[in-house]
Amino acid sequence: MDADLSFALLHSVRRFGFALYKAGLCCCNPWVQPDESGHGPLRILHLEDDDVDAALIRHELARENFAADLVQVKCGDSFRKALREQQFGLILADCSLPSFSGLEALEISRKEAPGAPFIFVSGTMGEELAVDCVKRGATDYVLKDRLVQLAPAVRRALRERDDHRAHEKALEQLRQNEKDLADFFEHAPIGTCLVDPEGELIHANAAFCALVGYPAEELLTLNLADLEVRQRMADAAWLDGGVLCVHQRNGGETRKRAAGEQHGGETA
Repeated sequence: MDADLSFALLHSVRRFGFALYKAGLCCCNPWVQPDESGHGPLRILHLEDDDVDAALIRHELARENFAADLVQVKCGDSFRKALREQQFGLILADCSLPSFSGLEALEISRKEAPGAPFIFVSGTMGEELAVDCVKRGATDYVLKDRLVQLAPAVRRALRERDDHRAHEKALEQLRQNEKDLADFFEHAPIGTCLVDPEGELIHANAAFCALVGYPAEELLTLNLADLEVRQRMADAAWLDGGVLCVHQRNGGETRKRAAGEQHGGETA
């Protein structure tokens, strides 16, 4: 079939579909229904200069029971203005417009709305361009003559968005838990230290440093074998008339350290 005839036929079919949509013969009004994934009303920014294509895309989403608030813009200025003034859960964009490109829209959206999935819906898009768009941050792409693929692409994009948000939330919770544990470790009243499998001291809290009488910097240069701590270490027990039950082994010499005595022989 001649290419010009094919294009004319496709355009006629689109306009016929638009006429049916306007007459209300295509479907009932599903916009009041929540979408299947439970996102509620989905606010969509749609960059499209062809009203017929925009209506067909709107109808396809409605046919798939997406409760959506779709805002159509036709140029770069209105696209930027919409992103500055409103929040959107999804962005759809034609790849080629008279004075603005889909790639420009993608770059702007990555700065203004980085959490919103971006799907190209275009009449033509070669494989090389499609790969380039995905590399630049696009979530997916759908051809206008295959709009049946739009709803699955949207569902997939929203699912990936939610998974990413859940992952980020879990990482933030993990970081907070680690901070809480570190704070508890540092300020615990019981002397506590961390050692590696070879017995090298990795970290010690203030209570442990006070218990063994070493400053933290020097303590971490020692091995656990360099320190012998007797019973009741956690309670900082005092024995033998105020002598702390800690033995210091340094250079082969072992001795008891008096209560309050710092490393080096001085007494507090």
